[in-house]
Amino acid sequence: MRHVRRPQATARRLSARSRCGGFTLVELLVVMTIIAILMSMSILVIANYISRAREQATAATILKIDGLIKDRMDALGRALETDPDVQETIDEIQADLIATNLYYKTISRDMLSVLVRKEIVRRNFPQRPTEVPGWSDDTLPLGHPLKGKTDISSSELLYYALTNSTVFGVPPVGAGELEASEAQDLDGDGLLEFIDAWGNPLRFYRWPTGLIKPNGTDLSDLINYNPAANINLGAGASILIQGLPAPATVPGERNPLAEDPDDPLGRIVSEIKRLEGSSIDIRGEVNATNWHDFDTFHTPLVVSAGRDGEFGLRPPPLGSTISAGDRDHLAVPFTTAEDPQVESHLSDNITNRNRRAGGN
Repeated sequence: MRHVRRPQATARRLSARSRCGGFTLVELLVVMTIIAILMSMSILVIANYISRAREQATAATILKIDGLIKDRMDALGRALETDPDVQETIDEIQADLIATNLYYKTISRDMLSVLVRKEIVRRNFPQRPTEVPGWSDDTLPLGHPLKGKTDISSSELLYYALTNSTVFGVPPVGAGELEASEAQDLDGDGLLEFIDAWGNPLRFYRWPTGLIKPNGTDLSDLINYNPAANINLGAGASILIQGLPAPATVPGERNPLAEDPDDPLGRIVSEIKRLEGSSIDIRGEVNATNWHDFDTFHTPLVVSAGRDGEFGLRPPPLGSTISAGDRDHLAVPFTTAEDPQVESHLSDNITNRNRRAGGN
C-alpha cells in the first residue's frame, strides 16, 4: 500500500528545520542588548582610563613645576641667610619701596626687612606684568616677550619667570627640561603658558591666603585685632592643600594657621598698630590688595582645574593694575551664591599640595 504524505506533518518538519537554522527575533534582541551593554561598559572603562592617564600626566607636570619653584625658593632663603652680596639687592629693593610710597620710610627696619623678603619673592614669581623686574611697556626693548602685552595670565608669567630668570645662582629652565605638551600658547599672544593634560591653562597663586581666610584679615579694629579671626578652611583649603597645620582649639594656644611663614612674629601688624598711634596709617599701602592677608599661613600653589575644567576659585587679575580691595590673586574660593557647585568644582582640582598630585 502506498503511503500518502500528509501536508501538516511536512509543514511541522519544515518549521523545525527553520528554527534550527536561525534565530528568533527575541533571541536577536537579547544578543543585541548584551552587545550594547558590553560596548557601553568598554567605553566607560576606556574613558576612565584616559581620564586617569590625564590626571597622572597633569600631576607629573605640576610636580615638575613645584620642584622648579622649590629650587628657587631654597636658593633665595640661603642667599638671604648667608650671602653677604645679597645686601646690595636688599638695599636696592628698600629704595624702590620707599620711592613707591614714602610711608615705607616711616616703618621700622624689622617690618621693612619682612616686606623686602616678600618683594624679592614677588619679583621672582610675578602674578601680574608690573611685578616683573624692569617691566614698563614704554622702556621694554623691541622683541622683548612682554612688549605690547597687557592681559597676561599667572600661568604665562610663571613660565616666563622660570625660563628667563636666574634666581640667586639657579639658572633659567632649559628647553629640554619641559615637554612640548606641558606648555603651549593657547591664546595666540606669543607667550607660552603651562597647561594640564586636558589642554587647559594652569593657575599660579603665589600667596594663597584666601583659602585660609576667605574674608581676609580684619584690620579695621586694631585694638581688638585677632589674627585667628576669619579662619575658615572650608572645602577649598582642605582639598587643595593637604597636611595643613591643625588650627588652635584652646584659647591662647599658638595657631599656625594665623602665622605668616615670612613673618612668624607678626611684625607687619605690630608696626601698623604702632604707626596708628602716631597718626600715620599705612593700611592704604600695606594691605591684602598689594601683598596678601597678614598673619596667615601660605604656600605657593599651582592648580589644574581637573577633568571638569572648573577651578572653583576666583581668577587672578590678567592686567597690570589691580582694584582697591581686590583679593582675587590670593586664591579666594567662589561663594555658593556665586557658584552653587563650588565644592564639586574644587573637588577634582589637582595641585602641588594635594595627594592627587603627590603633594605634601
